[in-house]
Amino acid sequence: MTEDTGSRPSLVLAGAGHAHVIALRDFVTRAPDACVTIVTRDVLTPYSGMLPGVIAGHYPPGAAMIDVRPLAQSIGARLIQDEIVSLDAESRSFTCASGAKLAYDVLSIDIGSRPNTGDVPGAREGAIPVKPIDRLLGTFASVEQRFAERGYAARVAVVGGGAGGVELAFAINHRLRAIAVSAGAAEARIQVLVVAGSHGLLPGFSDGFRRRVRAALESRAVRLHEGRRVERVEDGRLFLDGGGLLEADETLWTTQAEAATWLASSGLATDEAGFVAVDETLRSTSHGNVFAAGDVASFSPMKLPKSGVYAVRQGPVLANNLRAALSNKELQTFKPQKHVLYILSTGDKNAIMTKYGMSLEGAPIWLLKHMIDNRFIKQFSTR
Repeated sequence: MTEDTGSRPSLVLAGAGHAHVIALRDFVTRAPDACVTIVTRDVLTPYSGMLPGVIAGHYPPGAAMIDVRPLAQSIGARLIQDEIVSLDAESRSFTCASGAKLAYDVLSIDIGSRPNTGDVPGAREGAIPVKPIDRLLGTFASVEQRFAERGYAARVAVVGGGAGGVELAFAINHRLRAIAVSAGAAEARIQVLVVAGSHGLLPGFSDGFRRRVRAALESRAVRLHEGRRVERVEDGRLFLDGGGLLEADETLWTTQAEAATWLASSGLATDEAGFVAVDETLRSTSHGNVFAAGDVASFSPMKLPKSGVYAVRQGPVLANNLRAALSNKELQTFKPQKHVLYILSTGDKNAIMTKYGMSLEGAPIWLLKHMIDNRFIKQFSTR
């Protein structure tokens, strides 16, 4: 049943993505005048920037996790471990997987996305989606187990040539080879393949950055397949358009993002892919009491990549605007960076960075990434 929050307005944060944990941290010092409820499937939310390092074996799994519980406790928020399955924007209410129904005055959505496996026959059954990222570490533990059971042999295909997929391929390659060495498996048979499809490797990035990444893939024996997309997955085989076949023991899917299905019937305005359409203030273009950030948001002023870099930057603006919406004050504009720093780790303690169209690589770049990631995660240490 719907709960009564008394005379104070109710603010619900749906999901615990990067923008929401930043907003919660902000609320610790400037709490909104509202009854705050957080609805999240998991109370430990992973920081995407460190996950490749966890998979590569450089960090323990807990190092990349942000515990939402102390953040909620610090601001007196109610924390519900559940998942939204339907939303009615007109009645300002939603239903959770448990059957619980809740109402809100202001709602913020930051539930992320998942790779779109529905457009490729067999992909839902035969491939591992890398998002939601809170499930990736458990999934990869199963990949490691099967790798050992096969006598330290694996053909791993990462479908998707974006930065996330490429960095994941580097991490998997490094981890599996390290496991084989540790087990004394001198004849380990490991082949990691990046299937970049018709868009090619790292679309949208500079030529210099792509050249460095290509060279890094080649030097680490990670194969790159470009030019044709996967049109069917069946029994460990990837069938390519125009002919061609790739075989894989494990297939990880990192292609174009897909929105939560319940958004389509929510009444909220969405883009053509089903993501929540928001204006320059991160507010829904159809409902003034709803906000969205991170992957689930479609920023109407300009197309933004589905990247944690932007979600983190949206956090402070979102926190300010949620407080403003509750008190009828002016909203702040989110201004995306024109030049974003990207650092792509290569599995070992090396990395390649790009900004302003230039690129650099080496161990010092990995140390820079290590410093940035640790500084971010330490913001959420237990208070």
